[in-house]
Amino acid sequence: MSPMCSASRSFAASNARLHRVNLSTRQWCNCYLACLLLSLASAQADAESLTSGKRPLPTPGGDLNASASVAVGNLRCEYLIDPRGIDVVEPRLSWRLAALSPDQRGQRQTGYRILVATRVESLREDRGDLWDSGWVASGQSVNVVYRGAPLHSRQRCFWKVQVRDEAGRASAWSSVASWSMGLLHRRDWTAQWIGAGVEFV
Repeated sequence: MSPMCSASRSFAASNARLHRVNLSTRQWCNCYLACLLLSLASAQADAESLTSGKRPLPTPGGDLNASASVAVGNLRCEYLIDPRGIDVVEPRLSWRLAALSPDQRGQRQTGYRILVATRVESLREDRGDLWDSGWVASGQSVNVVYRGAPLHSRQRCFWKVQVRDEAGRASAWSSVASWSMGLLHRRDWTAQWIGAGVEFV
């Protein structure tokens, strides 16, 4: 066999392998492109269903018609969930934000409003008889100090919070949380020591 024939066959074999590789690559690209188009179509359908009101935004509680992109949850008082026996006369309140959908992550709080009441029913009417902070322009969501009416021993307090997102849109109110005060003054301790009387032998 002449060197020319051998080179021709080798070249033909290389071309055949290259053709198979190119065909496989094109098939993979076509498959990837099809999957991408399906994902985009699905995302568009979801967006249309959300904006048309066919499927409400998932929120952990509160008004589904709120326009903000975040929800408020994980309410804590003095770092605790619904604590009892707090001995701090101006408790510190904290909460966390959660995006309503994956494409709305990274949202920033620009304001908050806190309501604190003696009864849950008052909060249902959006009234805070102990404290209504009003809208405060702040990104703070940790250790916000209670600035309402003076609190008393054994008092039960109920509270909720609402925030504004970076576009200035108000969120739904959070679920209601609570805390109770401990004994703040010596005079509030009315218990008596239990023990035997003094005996002298």
